[in-house]
Amino acid sequence: MEFNGEWALVRQGNIEGWIPKWYISDDPGPVKDIESEHMVLNRSAPGLLYPGGPQAVSLDKGRLLLPLKQWNGWVQVEIIVYSIPGVMTAWVEKEFLSPVNGVTPAEGFLKQGSTAYVGCEFEEIDRCLSEEAAYNMPVQIYGERNGYLNVAAAGGWSAWTKKENISFARQDHP
Repeated sequence: MEFNGEWALVRQGNIEGWIPKWYISDDPGPVKDIESEHMVLNRSAPGLLYPGGPQAVSLDKGRLLLPLKQWNGWVQVEIIVYSIPGVMTAWVEKEFLSPVNGVTPAEGFLKQGSTAYVGCEFEEIDRCLSEEAAYNMPVQIYGERNGYLNVAAAGGWSAWTKKENISFARQDHP
């Protein structure tokens, strides 16, 4: 194996590439895949490209994150991205993560088949266009009123839905 500063050249057959050296280090142990429930960011934190590396994204308190890997007090998490439907990953320090019941999430998933009252104010729900969620839609939560949550999703979509229509774990994840 070849090293250049903090980087290691790895080869697999005819394919080669550089990865951060810490990723394959035995000290203090290799990166481990983990299976975990979604966690909530308990305070704002930087999302880094790799532990101790440059910042990739700024994460606000309340973000719902899915832990994927861990290494030496760091956790790689899946982050919902709203400007385009999709996800990205970043590394955060483990101390920034709390169970869903420990911090109020500012995000969740509108359960498939749930009714949402689209594009109206709370007082207009009884006269508002309603639609059913076609899939488990990632949403941001902006407010709560009388058992309903004001939610928004990619593309400028916004609605009111009953609080019980929101899940804090993707239905397709264990």
